[in-house]
Amino acid sequence: MSYNVFYRHVGKQCKVTTMLGEKVSGKLLTIEDNWMELQTSGTSEFLNIKYIERVKLMAD
Repeated sequence: MSYNVFYRHVGKQCKVTTMLGEKVSGKLLTIEDNWMELQTSGTSEFLNIKYIERVKLMAD
């Protein structure tokens, strides 16, 4: 799977749903290897892209 599609959305707000049903909202900060970093309210979360089921981009 190519993760290149995520690179063009760095800096945008999004909602991510994982295969385990966890939902995380925040600003997409970086993509490195298989990892996505989201800045959430007051913290950062790192998600393994292999386990992401859905990404919804939010309006700026």
